[in-house]
Formats: sequence, structure tokens, C-alpha cells
Amino acid sequence: MPYSLYRDLTAGGGALIDQTSHWDVNLFSGAKLPPDFEVPLTFEIDLDTEGRRMPTLFMVPALVARKPFFDALLRAGVDNVDAYATVISNTQTGERFTDYLFLNVVGRVAAADLAASAHRPLGGGMQLIDQITIPRDRLPQSHIFRLAEDELKVVISDSLYEKLAGAGFDDVYFQPVTVR
Repeated sequence: MPYSLYRDLTAGGGALIDQTSHWDVNLFSGAKLPPDFEVPLTFEIDLDTEGRRMPTLFMVPALVARKPFFDALLRAGVDNVDAYATVISNTQTGERFTDYLFLNVVGRVAAADLAASAHRPLGGGMQLIDQITIPRDRLPQSHIFRLAEDELKVVISDSLYEKLAGAGFDDVYFQPVTVR
């Protein structure tokens, strides 16, 4: 069974980030970025929210994760995620976090059965899918991919789930995807 990858927001106190660079790049496209892509990407901690604990990963405004998470993906055999240097700053304290990477998941797959998935339109042709259903014949062989019907969603294979769940990332949440 595949899983949708999330940051566990129930733990409380986790920081949120705001994008401060690369406004001209779609960070959810699922496409390869050009070889001359400039790094680092920069983000700032959202000081309007209370949380300051730095989590394993952020899902918005981009998939940004600590280096050990990316290393776990590589050890699991993932070969379609490109990593780019990232700096997250706390403008209140001056602290800079450089142990994060922007993870560009290469591959966006139209796999969701919207009629069987719990979803709601966001406007402009965008959907927010709360519970994903994928027909078995649309499920790709990839360990990880972005869902075309909701580009914020990252779906992982069951084998990748097993490896990540056993790697000790206690603030990463995996929501089961229904396969029919």
C-alpha cells in the first residue's frame, strides 16, 4: 500500500517557513531543474506563528528536509529526487539553519481517482485531496512521485514507507493511500 508523505503537525511547536527566493520557479512541478539552477534556496521562519522547533521536513512552501532524511531516501534506492542547498533564517535571532535541502521530486503522475478520493476544489483547476484513492493500474513503479491532481501531495511506495518509518523520523506522518 502506498502512503502520502506529511509533516506531523500534531506534535505542536513546529516552525513554519516562508519562501524568500526563487519566486520564478515552480517548486512543485515534478520537472527537472536546469543544470545552472542557482543555490541556495532561502526561507525564513514564519515569526507570525508560535512554533520554533525545527522539524525533519516542511511540505510547503516547498519540500524541504533535513539532510539525514535525504540520506535515508538514497539508502532506500530513491533515484528521482534532486537535492539543492537551502538556508532557513530566523530573522529574530539571526540563527541560520544550513542542514536542510530543497528536495525536488522528479515525476508527477496523474494517478488519483478523484471520484473515489476525498477532495475539494481550490479554484484555478487545483484540487486539495484529503484522502487519495489510486486505481491499481495507475500506480507507478516509482518509490516516490508527486500527484498531478494535487501537486502538493508526495506519494511513496510501501517499501519506501517501511524504510522511512523505521528510520526514526518521529515527526513525519504517513497517510495510507487506498489502492483499488
